[in-house]
Amino acid sequence: MKLMSLRAIAGVAALGVLAGGPFVLGAAAPAYAQGTVATEQYTVGNGSVQNATASAQPDTAGATANYTVGFTTPSTLTGGSSTVTLSDPAASTVFPGNTDDYFIVDDTSSTADQAVSSAEVASGGHSVTVGLSATVRAGASLSIYVVGATNPSSAGTYSLQVSTSANPVPTSTGTYQVVAAAAAPAFAPSAAPPMVGGFATYTIGVFKAASALSAGDWLKVVSSSGAAADDNVVFPGAASAYKVTDLTTGGAGTVPSDVEVSGVGTGLTGESVALKVAGSIASGDELSVTANGVKNPTTTQLDTLGAAAPQSAAPVSATVQVGTSVVGPTIALSDSTEGASGVGYVVGFKPLTALPAGGTVTIVAPSGTSFSGASITLVDVTHSAASANIQASSVKASATSSSSSDNQLVFGVPAALSAGDTVYVEVDGATNPPAGDYGGTEGDFTVATSADVIPVGVPSYAVTAAPAPVLATIQLSSSVPGETSQYTIGDLKTTAALVAGSSTIGLATPTGTVLPGAAAGYEIADLTNTKASAAPASVSGGGSDGVTLTLGANVASGDFIEIVVRGASNPPSGVYSSSVEGDIVAAVAPATAPPVPPAPVSQPHHNPRPAPVRPAWPKYLTSGTLLVLGHRYYVVVAHSFRSVTGARVLVAYRGRHGKVMTRWSYRVTLRPPMGRRLIEVRYANNKWVRWDGRLYRVSSLSKL
Repeated sequence: MKLMSLRAIAGVAALGVLAGGPFVLGAAAPAYAQGTVATEQYTVGNGSVQNATASAQPDTAGATANYTVGFTTPSTLTGGSSTVTLSDPAASTVFPGNTDDYFIVDDTSSTADQAVSSAEVASGGHSVTVGLSATVRAGASLSIYVVGATNPSSAGTYSLQVSTSANPVPTSTGTYQVVAAAAAPAFAPSAAPPMVGGFATYTIGVFKAASALSAGDWLKVVSSSGAAADDNVVFPGAASAYKVTDLTTGGAGTVPSDVEVSGVGTGLTGESVALKVAGSIASGDELSVTANGVKNPTTTQLDTLGAAAPQSAAPVSATVQVGTSVVGPTIALSDSTEGASGVGYVVGFKPLTALPAGGTVTIVAPSGTSFSGASITLVDVTHSAASANIQASSVKASATSSSSSDNQLVFGVPAALSAGDTVYVEVDGATNPPAGDYGGTEGDFTVATSADVIPVGVPSYAVTAAPAPVLATIQLSSSVPGETSQYTIGDLKTTAALVAGSSTIGLATPTGTVLPGAAAGYEIADLTNTKASAAPASVSGGGSDGVTLTLGANVASGDFIEIVVRGASNPPSGVYSSSVEGDIVAAVAPATAPPVPPAPVSQPHHNPRPAPVRPAWPKYLTSGTLLVLGHRYYVVVAHSFRSVTGARVLVAYRGRHGKVMTRWSYRVTLRPPMGRRLIEVRYANNKWVRWDGRLYRVSSLSKL
C-alpha cells in the first residue's frame, strides 16, 4: 500500500482524505484460488462432554487454588463405576490426590450432589480421574469443585480437558487466565504534565521508611540534573502544596507541618525539599509524596528524582523526562481485524518542535501488534521535499518489555521536519493485536520524536474479532464407529469452472476413516444445475482417509454443490472435522421464494356456479419440491421428473402423537392416489423448503 509517488505528494487532494477521515484502501473484487474448506464438527460414537468450562480462584501464578470445572454429560454416568477425568494438556496445573479435595454438584438436580468415591492422579499430578458415588442422568450439568490444586507457575491463558468413561474423547474447556504475582511497588516518580516550563503535579513514590519517624522528623525529596542540563525546577515553598501518604496504613495523607527548599549541592542543578512530618511513621512503611504547583525546567531534559525517609537515609531515585510532545496525533488502519497481517497503519501528527535531519520518530503500539518487516513512507503534507521512503537500514523494530512481538518502531528522518508541519507516517506490513479497544484513555499507542520526547497517545481505535469461518455442512447416515456410512458434504460453492476429466476436488477425513476407491461410491451433485451432477471420472487414494476426485462432468463457476460419499467406514469414537480442497468456498445457497400462483380463471356471468379450480399435478417436480398428499409430505431431492420413480426422495410423515418423522426412500413411485386429489404443492430451492411461512433445510426436515 503506497499512498502515491513521492513526487506527487505535495498539494494532492487525496491527502486531505487522510487528514479528515479514516484511512480506507481501495477494494478490489475477490480473486479466489484453490483453497481448503473445513466442515462443521461431527461426532462418531459417544463423542465428548459438552459446554466445558474452568476457572481458578485465586488466579495467581504458582498459588494454591480452588478450581471449578463444569460440563454437560450427554450420557448417563453410573454411580460406583463411571469416572470423570480432568487433565491439563500444558502439564502445568497440579491436581490434589485426596478424595476429600473433590466434590460434584449436579446443577440440574440437587439430590445428585455427591462426594467422589476415588481420586487417582496421573502424569505427575497433571491429570486426575475421580469416581462417581451416585448415578447422574444424561443431559445433567455438573460442576466439579477441586480444593487445593496448584496453578501453573507462569502467567498466561490456559484450559483443561474433560472426559468421562461414557464419553471418553477429551474436550477442552473455555480458557481462563493465570496472572503473575503482584510485585512490590516500584519507585516510579512522575510529573503530570511533564511539559517544558509548565506547572505540574509531582508524585514521588513509592519509597520505604528506612527507620521509624516521629512527628517533627524530616524526610526529603530531590530533583537534580548533571552538567548536561540546567534543572531549574521550582518547588513551592508552602507546606500546603505537599501531602505525605503512608500507603501501608492507608488514609488520605497528611500535610507536613513545615517545608524547607534548598539547592542540591556542588556540580548539580535542581532543588531539595525537606518535609517535617506531622505524625509518626513506622519503619518499613511505604510512602508517597505529592507536590502541587511545581514549575518544570525550561528546557527538555531527563531529571533525577529521589526520596529518603528519614532525610539522612540513603535515597532511592529514578528519572523523569521533561520536554514537549507532538500535537494532533491521528491513526487509521487499512484492516481492523484481529491478527490480520499486511495491515497499513497511518499515524499523523504535527511536530511542536522542529525535528532536524537524522532525528528520530518513535511509535509504540499495543502489545501484540507487530511491525516486524514493515516498511515506512514518511509524508510531509506541508513541505513535500521532506517526504521520503524510509530505507530499511534506518528502521528498527523491537519489542517493549511488556510485549512478545515487535510493537515499537524507531526510524530516522532523512530531511528536517518543521514545527507545525502536517506529517503522516505510513507503516505497511503490520500485524494487528488481538481484538480490543486501544489508544485513547488506554494510552497504549504513542508517538514521539527526538525533539518532542514526551510520548503522546493517539485517539481510540478498535480491533475487531475475526469473523467466524464459514464451514461446510456434513451429515453421516451412521455415527457408529467402524460402521459403513454415507457422508454428505454440502454448503459448497465453486469459485472457478470445473472441467470434466481435469479439474479435481480433494477430500481429507480424520485418521481411521476409510474412503471407497470406486468412482461409483461418489457423487458430485450440482444443486444449481442438476444436469451437471455426476460421479467422478476417477478416484485417487481410495482405501485411505484422503482421496482426490477428478470431475466427471463440467460444473460452472458459482454453482452450489454437494459431495456424496457412499460406503465410507467411520473412524473410532470422537469429534471430528473433514476438509475439502479445490476451487471452492463454503457458502449457503440463497433461499428462493415460492412462485406466485396464477390468477383464478374468470367465469362467464351466465354460470352462477363456477366449477372449482383444483390444484394440478405440476408439469415437472424440481429438486426440493414439497408435496403434501393427505397427511404425508414428500420432498424431491436432486432430480426432475413428471412422476417420481426410483428417485432419491426424503419422505416426511406423521407418526404417533402427530410427531413428524422422516426417512429416505430410494425406490418409490409417487403419483396422486386413485380418488384423491392433490391437496397442496409447495416449492423450494435445492437446499431449503418453505413450509408454513418458515424455511427449513432439506437435510433437517425433522424440525418441521
